[in-house]
Amino acid sequence: MSLKKNEIDKGYMLVHIFMFYTFPLAFVFMKGEFGQNLSTMQLLALNPMVVFLSSVVCTVRSGFNWKHPIVVGGLFLPSIFIYYDANAVVYAVTYVVIAYAASFIGAVINKYIH
Repeated sequence: MSLKKNEIDKGYMLVHIFMFYTFPLAFVFMKGEFGQNLSTMQLLALNPMVVFLSSVVCTVRSGFNWKHPIVVGGLFLPSIFIYYDANAVVYAVTYVVIAYAASFIGAVINKYIH
């Protein structure tokens, strides 16, 4: 599948939507510290790993797209008000930085593969 220049691959966005909206829904129903600890682990570990891996793979497959990291951060913003508090805005910026770093790595890999 070939994407037009600067077109965002919707498959990768579905992965982020799942991680930002569907996955934390399970933690809402968990009582006590366990659910809160898992939610924190998702913010600090799982989401950054998914953002990094999907950004690298997307860039290797489709080339560098400057919009992709911004869309990733934008997708996370509404989930702040659904699952977290206003302090989680920092994570949206962090995910954008991680996605840009991963896109750079993916672009270097893409250059050597193709």
